Amino acid sequence: MKKSHRKPPCRCGPCARPPDHACPAEGLSAVHVRFCTRTVSKPVATGENHAGIRDGVGLFGAGGPAWAPCQTGRATRRVGRRIPCGGPPVKLLVTGGAGYIGSVVSALLLESGHEVTVLDNLSTGHRDAVPAGADFVESEIADSAKVLSNGFDAVLHFAAKSLVGESQQHPELYWHNNVGGTLALLDGMRDAGVRRIVFSSTAATYGEPDTVPIDETAPNVPTNTYGHSKLAVDRMLSG
Repeated sequence: MKKSHRKPPCRCGPCARPPDHACPAEGLSAVHVRFCTRTVSKPVATGENHAGIRDGVGLFGAGGPAWAPCQTGRATRRVGRRIPCGGPPVKLLVTGGAGYIGSVVSALLLESGHEVTVLDNLSTGHRDAVPAGADFVESEIADSAKVLSNGFDAVLHFAAKSLVGESQQHPELYWHNNVGGTLALLDGMRDAGVRRIVFSSTAATYGEPDTVPIDETAPNVPTNTYGHSKLAVDRMLSG
């Protein structure tokens, strides 16, 4: 039986590309940038600037740092993922980075070559969950201004109280931490000149939806204080 010389499907990460997608040929560079759970992939010609094909508008919006032109002429691999070819890393503050989601995102950011500082009060997170290579500050988000003064390009905000039952029994804790803490964080960002934030919201802002899956056109009718506190932050950021 004659062997096929066709390139195998790209397996460089859990991206949404079709299974018959082949990895870029020689002379192209694949830019594969991860943030949170989304992945963007796009082959670019050697020497082309990588700006404008990055994921996360809130993190890399207009005026954000641009990737340097690729010089290698081929895709670069590390730990089974394609990473940006060239370009400066960015300095990121991850609140709640000792929790499950925050620690996973922090690890992915470090793998992509960025500088990460984790801020967490360890009330529910674990120090051992903070990935190696990240700086760690044990602190409340209400005191984040002290950390932000060190200079950051963006903030990824995961820190929050998130127990629905507790939010009904002690709603004041959720208004104080989730809303008041985020307001203090935003004040600190403003004073430090940090203008980009990625906020981790929740499906609890939609309450009990009539249909699933939920999309962003569904009405916001939270049924508990946790959902209300997250919705307040959503509106704070969008207003």
